[in-house]
Amino acid sequence: MEAAESFDDYTLYYLGESFQELPLSFAGLGPGRGTGLRRSWSFIYGECTPPAGGDGGCAPPLEVQNWSICTRFPALYPGSTPKTSPLEGAETLPAGGGLDVYTGETTVVVFGKRKDEAVQALTPVDGGSGAGRLPAPVAGALDGELECQAERLR
Repeated sequence: MEAAESFDDYTLYYLGESFQELPLSFAGLGPGRGTGLRRSWSFIYGECTPPAGGDGGCAPPLEVQNWSICTRFPALYPGSTPKTSPLEGAETLPAGGGLDVYTGETTVVVFGKRKDEAVQALTPVDGGSGAGRLPAPVAGALDGELECQAERLR
């Protein structure tokens, strides 16, 4: 958790040390080989138990991923930029089994059965203002108009 608290490339959000009886079981860099703005941060709540005799794994009950708005934004999806919906000051878009939340310079992606409740409880890791209204995404971020997004759109 210490690394997440000192990270300052963009704001990281999580749900605290627990969320609705699910303890924070992992806090750190998500999968992948990227660094900085190209790598996600994950906060996983609860544990999963693979089914007996099964070959596969399982998804945790709730995961909160954080990406730079430079790396994950609506204009990347095929076709015209999808319409987002406002929620708590931010903009949201269901995508890839999760709920993308565009807020400030961060794209928070919530996976699990309690997405809407989790979005309302998002809190900055760095100890900023508590859960509540999230900031709107930076101007131009949803349409891929930021300089840092140009490479991803090529």
